[in-house]
Amino acid sequence: MAQILPSESSYVVIVTRGHRDDMRVLRWAVQTPARYIGMIGSKRKTITIFKELQQEGLPAQLFDRVHAPVGLDIGAVTPEEIAVAITAELIAKRRNVERDLPHMSWFHRRGHEAEVEPKEKL
Repeated sequence: MAQILPSESSYVVIVTRGHRDDMRVLRWAVQTPARYIGMIGSKRKTITIFKELQQEGLPAQLFDRVHAPVGLDIGAVTPEEIAVAITAELIAKRRNVERDLPHMSWFHRRGHEAEVEPKEKL
């Protein structure tokens, strides 16, 4: 990360293998001038990470610009659909959408672990 220098026009999306890595990257990202910072994960996970970083001494206001969980709520369940939801949020930020948009809530639904229904046969 020391070699990455985000500018005011940079977008940072944090998708790592675990909470500790997410926290390490977020610690770095909130101290950059990046235009957008998003992190995948549940509200519980993000709140835990935010609190831990604040206990380390990072000011709470640094986390006000973090989009977590990342993505717009389009009913995404599969990894491919979640990628589209994240991309949609990046586009909305790029285009300066000012109205409230539905934020990602796929993890709140019951049974999201269940297999996705098969596609209709043509």
